[in-house]
Amino acid sequence: MASGVAVSIDIRAKRFDGATGLLFDGLRLDVAEGEVLALVGPSGVGKSTLLRMIAGLDTTFDGVISVFGQPAGEAGPPGFVFQDPRLLPWLSAVANIRAVSPATTMDEAAALLGEMGLSGFEAALPGRLSGGMQRRVALARALAVEPRLLLLDEPFVSIDRKLVRELQEVISRIAEKRRPTMILVSHDPEDAARLADRVILLQGRPARIVTETYLETPRGARDPARILEIVAELDSEAEA
Repeated sequence: MASGVAVSIDIRAKRFDGATGLLFDGLRLDVAEGEVLALVGPSGVGKSTLLRMIAGLDTTFDGVISVFGQPAGEAGPPGFVFQDPRLLPWLSAVANIRAVSPATTMDEAAALLGEMGLSGFEAALPGRLSGGMQRRVALARALAVEPRLLLLDEPFVSIDRKLVRELQEVISRIAEKRRPTMILVSHDPEDAARLADRVILLQGRPARIVTETYLETPRGARDPARILEIVAELDSEAEA
């Protein structure tokens, strides 16, 4: 992992329009270049909103978020995988990738699909793909912009555990091969236990960092027993 700071977060105040309370109040966090950071916590705590702020899609807050030394939204587009794959239903898998990155050639888009384990599905429309396969196309699309920062917002929701495991393996390979800085949002500590280098637990309103856990065991060396231990540790911290 590189030693530089990829993402620096200093949010003095964030509230939703019309809301009386603050969503964030004095939230500070740095993400190292090449790090895989997991943000976990209960639904509604602000994890997805924080990703949108990092991506520069939500700018209505008091504070500063910088990405590779530039204000969020000015540092080049991050790769962003949303909870919903958001594929255009009338476009093929390859065309969906090229819709966000026209400079990507057909061969390059096909290679990205191959990296996702989807060789042979280049011409498939989203409606002919399973939920897990649609997530893989969305991930390939996010990688098409060759991002230094990859944002993953609950990428495993609404797919069965077998498909979750397969997609986790794909993301793990991306982390090892491409080494982008990655921020993963999840409500499930097992996702963090399998993929992250560091886990931040957010709780409360305003949301606060309750615990920060560094996972010293490398991803590739975490056997099922170690993953269960990590999950138990994270669950214990969440209940404390």
